[in-house]
Amino acid sequence: MSQAYTLVEYMQRLGFPAEAINELTAIRDRLSASTELDSLMKDAQKSFLNGGEGDFQAPLAKIAALSGERRESVDLVMMVECLPVMRERYRERNLPEEIFWDTAKDLTYKMIECHNNRGVWGSFVTFWFPEFFRLERFALGRLQFEHKAFPYEGVDGVEKGQVVYNCHIPSSGSLPPESVDDAFRRAKEFYAHELNGKPMPVYCSSWMLYPPHVELFPEGSNLRRFAERFTLVDAVADETNHDFWRIFNRPWTSDICLEELPEDTALRRAFKSFLMAGNTMGSGKCLLWLN
Repeated sequence: MSQAYTLVEYMQRLGFPAEAINELTAIRDRLSASTELDSLMKDAQKSFLNGGEGDFQAPLAKIAALSGERRESVDLVMMVECLPVMRERYRERNLPEEIFWDTAKDLTYKMIECHNNRGVWGSFVTFWFPEFFRLERFALGRLQFEHKAFPYEGVDGVEKGQVVYNCHIPSSGSLPPESVDDAFRRAKEFYAHELNGKPMPVYCSSWMLYPPHVELFPEGSNLRRFAERFTLVDAVADETNHDFWRIFNRPWTSDICLEELPEDTALRRAFKSFLMAGNTMGSGKCLLWLN
């Protein structure tokens, strides 16, 4: 029988900073002290754990409005409280506990992004997480994988609607080639029962794969080497610069002063120059085959 953990221990295992643990625990205690708020939280968790079916957003919004707590923190408290159920689902399917912890750690990455961008320990992308809790998206080493219907007409031996293995790149640090190789190896092993010895089609949509961005990455850099593994299927420009926050830890606004953007990293310097030249960001839609 697997070891039971308190919610604080879950957060510790996932590497939450002590400040975040203390703050989120205090918020949970305040919400639990109210019968109304506790009931709303249970409603949100029920809908969330049912795969996002139903409206888990409405009770979370109401909790934040009634309690005065930051919505981002309320969302994260809700998901942390759902972790024991997620872990039990892994056990029921005889999936390795290591994969559970690696997968659940995306809560940590998104929490740090939230703190960097909004100054609060929480999540502003809760819509992203139901697939993790219903065991459809898994962290396999450095990368995450899930099934996806290929959205393009036949490309490189893949037909539209065919199941491919959608790859995500969590914000968990650098992307050295050996960690990518390891993730692809783990993915082939994890999905071996589906592949039956056939090559594995991996699809990835990311700002890291947008050709004008790739040109900004130095030759031989981890980002450049990652992008060069893939075959480009489509490149989509984005006038809203949606992924700007991933680089500068703040949302894009139409009145932003580009001259004031920080230049403390090579990546920021490159993108600042790119944007000041009148370019917009975008995403690349790419494919590769793992033999």
